[in-house]
Amino acid sequence: MSGISSARIAYLDGRYLPIEEARIPIFDRGYNLGDGIYEVTAFVGRRMVDFDAHLSRLRSSLEHINIKVDLDFADWQAIHHRLIDANTIETGTVYIQVTRGVMERDFVPTKDLSPTILGIVQPKPLDSDPRLDSGISAALVEDLRWKRRDIKSTSLLAQVLAKSRAHAVGAGEAILHEGGIVTEGGSTTVFGVDRDGVVWTHPLGPTILPGITRKRVIALAEELGLPVTEEPITVSALRQMSEVFLTGATFFVIPVVEIDTQPVADRKPGAVTLRLQKAYRDYARSGDTATNVLTGDCERTP
Repeated sequence: MSGISSARIAYLDGRYLPIEEARIPIFDRGYNLGDGIYEVTAFVGRRMVDFDAHLSRLRSSLEHINIKVDLDFADWQAIHHRLIDANTIETGTVYIQVTRGVMERDFVPTKDLSPTILGIVQPKPLDSDPRLDSGISAALVEDLRWKRRDIKSTSLLAQVLAKSRAHAVGAGEAILHEGGIVTEGGSTTVFGVDRDGVVWTHPLGPTILPGITRKRVIALAEELGLPVTEEPITVSALRQMSEVFLTGATFFVIPVVEIDTQPVADRKPGAVTLRLQKAYRDYARSGDTATNVLTGDCERTP
């Protein structure tokens, strides 16, 4: 397991195991067909950020693909807390993956399957990532994903290819687009700030993932009195924005200072981005936000 510490503890179907002992059968539908969903929750100083909203999105994804899991809120919360406690990692993410289960490979699942539930913890710098201060470059990449991007599916080949393409040209993230419209990043939400100081981002719907960090940042923007519009952004409009930034559980609020080698403003993080970044960092560091519930039902789409 290249680059993976064997000292970590994983959760697998009710057991907490050293990661080298956490083994999944080769006929698991997640392995063979990508038939599953996942969720990622950040923690800072061993305290989770917006856990309730992440769990709500996990449940929504499970409901959308008709996987039933016999775990309630307290069960999921206990799994997350125990994984954090069992691993000597102060800041990082809890990754939860639920697949439909194990059966002979076939596209149509039988009705008697027991889901496979995996949980791991990964160390991430998050609030101390130096890119938060310097910003990153991004590359525009055509969006080739399926039509239900609001479901956090484990089938991520299109994102792998897009992010790999961006990485190959020295960019820190891919900004995806289709039909001349920016959708989102390879694993982030895209925001722009126009010359009037209005914050723009794509509206919710099946074409984007309902980002938890996205929703929190919009709420923080409103608290700061910053105008926000949830409308499609064209590629040409994105290039004209005074500021561009990305949000995500593993990115927090990260400035984009270059798109396809062309500068955004003066290649320095903008004032609005920095205000929102500080507000989000302060929020994430403020304590266990697991019970600080975002309004709404986790941005569920029809």
